Amino acid sequence: MKHLLKSVLFFSAIMYATLINVPQDYSTIQDGINAAQEGDTVLIAQGVYNENLILEKEIVLASNALFDNLNSAWISNDNISQTIISAPDIPINSKYGSCLVVRNNNIEPTIYGLTFSNGLGTSMRSVDCVNTPDNSSKMKAGGAILIFQAYPKIHYNRFVDNGFNGPQIGGNTNTNAINDGGAIALYDDEDIEFDEDRSSVNNHSNNDNRDRPTVVSLQNNYFSGNSSSNGENIYTVGYNGTIDVSNSHFDNIDCTTNEVSEFILTSYNEDADYVQDNIFGLCIEDNTFYVSVDGNDSNTGSESDPFLTINKALGRVKTTGETTIVRVLEGYYSPSTTGEKFPVTLPDNVHLVGDNSENTILDAEGTFVDQRGVIRIEHSQNVLVANFTITGGFDEESGCHGGGGISLIVPDNDPMGDIETTDAIFENLIIEDNYGYVGGGINIYKVQGATFQEIEVRNNKSAYQGGGVFLQKGIATFKKMVINQNENGVSAAPGRQGGGMMFAFSGGVLEDIIIDENRTGDSGGGLWVNNGIGLSLNRVTISDNISTYNGAGMVLMQCDAPTQIINTTIANNFLAGDANGNFGQGDGLWAMFSSANITNSIFNGNSGTGNEVVRMGGDYFNLQYSLTQSEVDYSDNSIGNLVGDPLFIDAENGNYSLQESSLCIDSGIADLNSDGNQDIDDYFGLAPDMGSHEWVLQSVSNVAIYVSSSSITLTWDPHPNPALQYYSVEYSTDPEFENDVLSQYGTDTYIVFDENLLQYDIEYFFRITAFTNVWSLYSDVYSGSIEFLDLNKEQLPLIFSLKQNYPNPFNPTTNITYSIPSDNHVEVNIYNVMGEKVKTLANGFQTSGIKTVKWDATNEYGEPVSAGLYAYKIQAGSFNQTKKMLLLK
Repeated sequence: MKHLLKSVLFFSAIMYATLINVPQDYSTIQDGINAAQEGDTVLIAQGVYNENLILEKEIVLASNALFDNLNSAWISNDNISQTIISAPDIPINSKYGSCLVVRNNNIEPTIYGLTFSNGLGTSMRSVDCVNTPDNSSKMKAGGAILIFQAYPKIHYNRFVDNGFNGPQIGGNTNTNAINDGGAIALYDDEDIEFDEDRSSVNNHSNNDNRDRPTVVSLQNNYFSGNSSSNGENIYTVGYNGTIDVSNSHFDNIDCTTNEVSEFILTSYNEDADYVQDNIFGLCIEDNTFYVSVDGNDSNTGSESDPFLTINKALGRVKTTGETTIVRVLEGYYSPSTTGEKFPVTLPDNVHLVGDNSENTILDAEGTFVDQRGVIRIEHSQNVLVANFTITGGFDEESGCHGGGGISLIVPDNDPMGDIETTDAIFENLIIEDNYGYVGGGINIYKVQGATFQEIEVRNNKSAYQGGGVFLQKGIATFKKMVINQNENGVSAAPGRQGGGMMFAFSGGVLEDIIIDENRTGDSGGGLWVNNGIGLSLNRVTISDNISTYNGAGMVLMQCDAPTQIINTTIANNFLAGDANGNFGQGDGLWAMFSSANITNSIFNGNSGTGNEVVRMGGDYFNLQYSLTQSEVDYSDNSIGNLVGDPLFIDAENGNYSLQESSLCIDSGIADLNSDGNQDIDDYFGLAPDMGSHEWVLQSVSNVAIYVSSSSITLTWDPHPNPALQYYSVEYSTDPEFENDVLSQYGTDTYIVFDENLLQYDIEYFFRITAFTNVWSLYSDVYSGSIEFLDLNKEQLPLIFSLKQNYPNPFNPTTNITYSIPSDNHVEVNIYNVMGEKVKTLANGFQTSGIKTVKWDATNEYGEPVSAGLYAYKIQAGSFNQTKKMLLLK
């Protein structure tokens, strides 16, 4: 009755307006729209209309469904499904590829009972945080409908297969994928405009005398098969009201909350709220999806039936807070090969995991004409990105919202606004050959809490700052990374800072980092810190970087919060000067109006002006227990410093480890703040060394273990140190060597453990160390057991058991032994660290006894598996047990 009453009132309203019929009165819909006056109705007969429409009037655009009683079965209504506006494959104007553009003057037209398909989106431009026209961002948005400063009522429509879904032809703007809003995009922001100059239409022609509605009604619509990098179905910018999509159909919904995720319905900077009452669609059942270059987006996304694109999997993210894992299998993913949409934009609670960083490649194929980054994360929590090569990003136009490889940002235009907190983790990545305005490889903007570890950032470029990494108004942790051969500001120009990394109004931790062979057109070849809010460097190597002006290795500029530089090596950086022979200062480190605590560090081989460390102002500058090439008198607290050659092993080839005779060994300090407590406890020897590489006495090599029925023998190569005194072989039943640890000492390079030292049928663990004047590192841990066998009669096991594999670690084969006291069905499987089954070694009925199976480090297809930790599990009757083993390569 409610639907009927609405139809009667609607019909009554249009009775007093002109009814324009298409194609009876006008052959095209656009002609009908052009002829209509405010309040008229353009009524479209069934058929397919290949048009790119522009609507700037407050009219009704509808099919004959306008006169139907649209009850709950409206989706199957013929007038809706058979009245199709399909954007032509090649738009008349390449900038306007949407099926319909509704724009200007705060108009509220009605779009009713139509099917929109094949929409390719409209080109838009956004003035970003750099606030210069040359750096405004371009995007394609609104696959089916682009709404610009207007608020249409869109009811009872079908949006099917908009946004272009398939491999793209690079550089052809007619086939570029939609960035924002696969079905609908709504822009209500003065910083957004159409990407062209138009004489007939002003970009900003709002009727400011008219109140904007607080609700935009998009109820009772059907969305299926639409595609976009962000906002798979709807994307809004600048609208601070409510978007009501109630009673609409979506491909997949979280039936627990009866909602779809922010990837499906997106509001830029979270300005708009979505009302999703009574939406419907297929329920999302799983929380792990697979993507393969051999997959298909019509598949289910299971391991055996994977998707083709990551974006398809992101459409299955639940809204309950449950983590969705997207496993991307080995392969090359790009717009031209798999049709992947870039940037890949991750919502909350997504773990995006590749096979490994060498063989799982995300290539955005960005160019100056078609700019796009690789991965973009806005406002997101519980996000993980691991095991990829990230390449081909090109995003100069987005300014500080960009970042060629990875953008982790708060997308607003106030660079000094509030910082948001995230728990995003990025690990085991190769980020290479990307380009951005700032942060060629990684851009972090107004975010704190992210962790980056086990990452190579190499061969990236930026136009402005931070060739490899740029962090503005944020705090992040970087561990075990290599920042190599990145570049910014190719020409010598002011403001081009931080060839490797740049921190602006930011802080965080750099730990176990190599910053080498980077270049900048201005200052800070390796690292530039501007207005730092507390940055700590620990075990960092800054070497072989080049800058035109100040601080070839590192710059500290106006850092009131002290920068902590501990066990850092700044060596062989070069201050090149410009073409006119102008030089700056600080071949290694230049600090201006900055406070710093420098401890246990080395400055050596930096060249250009001969001023290796330059301090200009600042509250204090403590350089202590550090080595410089020549005397430095800038320190307020010069204690324990040395002058001389650190004796690097091979600095020419990038090896900044210390020779055993270096004067830097044991010359540092562990109590950094002189409070009587050690702040550093992971050093080798009597005290911490100076520099980023702690000298250690290496362990023995080529250890082998041999197990027989009555003994276990270990052998190893002689230790190369001529000061060797003896070896110690520790053994224990505890693999962590925390309890019950025994030792055997000797000078031979082998040792035999027999029944006098070991008990039968018990697994023992062994490790070896050598003593010169200090103990060496321990060797890897090896394990084995001797088993009691009575040769006079068959020995049957009394209990189920699973032995530790032998050898362990192994390469490439190992043996797994187990005991079954009674005949049983037995299954033995190998699993990787992600819990995925790698191979089945046994699966069938077996008689009682002691059994052994061999694994040759291959999967079910006979393909070699990668090195790492694996688990093996036995299931025999009600007995099951799991043990771990390590494959080395």
